[in-house]
Amino acid sequence: MNEVKEDLTVDEFLKKYFSDDKYKGLRTSVVRFAEGFDVADTSKASLLALREEWMEEENSHYRVPGGHDQLINHLEKQCKGLGGQILTSAVVGEIGWKKNDVTVITTDGKTYNGNKVIITVSLGLLQTQPGIIRFHPTIDNYFMAARKIGFGSVVKVLLQFKEAFWEEKKKNIGFLFANEPVPTWWTQLPSSYPLLTGWAGGPQAWELEKKDDETILQLGLQSLSNIFKMRGRELTQLLTASLIANWRNDPFARGAYSYSMVGSAEALKIFNTPVNSTIFFAGEAFYEGPAPGTVEAALVSGRNAAKKIMSHEQ
Repeated sequence: MNEVKEDLTVDEFLKKYFSDDKYKGLRTSVVRFAEGFDVADTSKASLLALREEWMEEENSHYRVPGGHDQLINHLEKQCKGLGGQILTSAVVGEIGWKKNDVTVITTDGKTYNGNKVIITVSLGLLQTQPGIIRFHPTIDNYFMAARKIGFGSVVKVLLQFKEAFWEEKKKNIGFLFANEPVPTWWTQLPSSYPLLTGWAGGPQAWELEKKDDETILQLGLQSLSNIFKMRGRELTQLLTASLIANWRNDPFARGAYSYSMVGSAEALKIFNTPVNSTIFFAGEAFYEGPAPGTVEAALVSGRNAAKKIMSHEQ
């Protein structure tokens, strides 16, 4: 993989260099990892971008005690402490702009004015045209660039049980991988909290996302039943709570997170160039580096956008 210089899709790379039958297992592993972890369509995903990501030295994994809302609460406190306002249930429908003059109009008719605006909506919304936000004048070249960046799908199944029954099956289970409708699961290790998170990413999510939450829940329980060799009734009796996160169906997300396609690098250059020093973009999809699709990528992108605004104000 390190010797490849031209950018190919993952499928093209495997066909060109590993088409022999003896590499069938390798092809399957690469495709499953790209689809599951990167939520990528391997017929479109950039080999060079994924290589950079996969070859990056693995950082320590961690969980934020109390959840990621601890980070949000911290940032909210800082924002409000500096005089900022956070408006909820204010859905933006239109943005009118000219250089250093922006008017944001919500779907209920309220208006807000400023001299700069940072767009941080999901890439999935920018890829959908006509989009949830209309720009006057339009910025068609940015919408075209949005379609050159991959945006994957994820269905998550969160199941809370009366007890961590899996610890009786095998100690220190962190991740589980299986050929099931919901193929990937993880525990709260090192915590013994009785919660399992199921994950279907990329093409594996495409069929699930068309189903209703109850059907997805039953498929999740069926997957665990097969993995742990338990009767479905046993699992149902142990189940205390469930939550289905179908990100493609979320009207404010329309998907999970981004991945690089062949040609995405040029699209990123467009998004990281402000529109007439007035409209700026930020978010994990517009991050340029080896850790795309992460919280860290979103934070770095936001910080970079803020720095650009400060430099344009000078």
